[in-house]
Amino acid sequence: MCNAAESILAHDHPLALDCEGVDLGDKSGSLCLVQIATRSGRYFLFDVTKGGSRHFSEGGLRRVLEDVHVLKVGHDLRADASALFAEHGVLLNHVFDTQVGHSVLTVGKQNQVGLNPMLKLYANSQNELKKAVKKAWTRDRLYWTRRPLTEEMVGYASLDSPAQAPPPRWGEEWEITRVHELTRTVNEMVGWGGLDNRAGLSKTLHRISRLQNQAGQAVGVTIRVGKTISGLVPMVADVLQRAAERKASILLLGSPGMGKTSVLREMARELANEWSVMIVDTSNEIAGAGDIPHTAIGEARRMQVLPGSGQHKCMIEAVQNHTPDIIIVDEVCPISEWPCIGTKSEAAACCTIARRGVMLVATAHGLTLQDVVDNPGLNSVVGGVQSVTLGDDAVRERGAKHKTVRECKGPSAFAVAIELRSRRETTPGSMHVHTNAHPRS
Repeated sequence: MCNAAESILAHDHPLALDCEGVDLGDKSGSLCLVQIATRSGRYFLFDVTKGGSRHFSEGGLRRVLEDVHVLKVGHDLRADASALFAEHGVLLNHVFDTQVGHSVLTVGKQNQVGLNPMLKLYANSQNELKKAVKKAWTRDRLYWTRRPLTEEMVGYASLDSPAQAPPPRWGEEWEITRVHELTRTVNEMVGWGGLDNRAGLSKTLHRISRLQNQAGQAVGVTIRVGKTISGLVPMVADVLQRAAERKASILLLGSPGMGKTSVLREMARELANEWSVMIVDTSNEIAGAGDIPHTAIGEARRMQVLPGSGQHKCMIEAVQNHTPDIIIVDEVCPISEWPCIGTKSEAAACCTIARRGVMLVATAHGLTLQDVVDNPGLNSVVGGVQSVTLGDDAVRERGAKHKTVRECKGPSAFAVAIELRSRRETTPGSMHVHTNAHPRS
């Protein structure tokens, strides 16, 4: 690639990118063509079969493809990126994949879509040579290795990219959005219920929080994109099954951001396949905003907590009015009360539920079971602790270092505690299970 072409690609972006070859992404595959269209409509076709790695090592194509300041737009570039790296050591950077973009816009309902259907949907355009060339390479597996390139091959390559889509608005074409316009738009989208300045989007797990100045005026928002994660519960599926059969309550522990709510959500879905499950969703973190809960909880039902009514009251109401087999609660302690792990009223509610023979699955912001034991306001959920003075004989018998020790005061509301461990400390997603959640003496 000459320096002039490299200069054009480095400055006339975003670029539309596509690759052709034989079994792209496979170990036995071969990258044959790299086609790039610029923002202004210029097309460049790089014949890798003929020119080999020179295009990348000498011509400067590597610099453009790896440049984090040059946006590359492509459709389902997974195999293309794999071939570029495996065959030429090129690490594709700063990419917008229209396949992923379409999946986000359709909220995951259509994860896979071909380029032609996507172009028709968004740009009313098509690659007219698609069928003919696809038929040709179906008959001839080595179609893209044949030389010289035919007019049909060149024409197809120039059309087979998102370059036909309407040009996006970039750079100087952006419009300045005023703060009041942004806040008005957000206010129209969501309802700010409660006093925590948080709201959700109906039928999603997304969360929007307001930033306010001292006058109470909104000056910005924080948007958290919620997503469901599966495959977390199988690690403790046997523990969950045995606990559900015995109606033994489970306490999930971990620091903020460790994925406790994701685990809780998947547990609700799995348990609801066999038992009646009621979710007490105080902040709509588990099942999302709106009257219709998110599909991620499966057949489980959801109770929303009215502002000011208190989570502990709703927990008791769920037992009295809806006769569930299992109750699921996120954050036994509201996040606003961090670093404490729980409140006495919620601890009492946990004990009441346990006495009525209903299984409770709850999360708390303690890092370990010991954090719960050390918290005076919450340790009653694991039986509570009391200080006991031992006699000389008891000290010798136990091998204790001190005469005053802590002992379990009563039965624990939770039989099992599961600690979600940090990824930095152990393997990703690891869990430590306590099958006996009573405080140690």
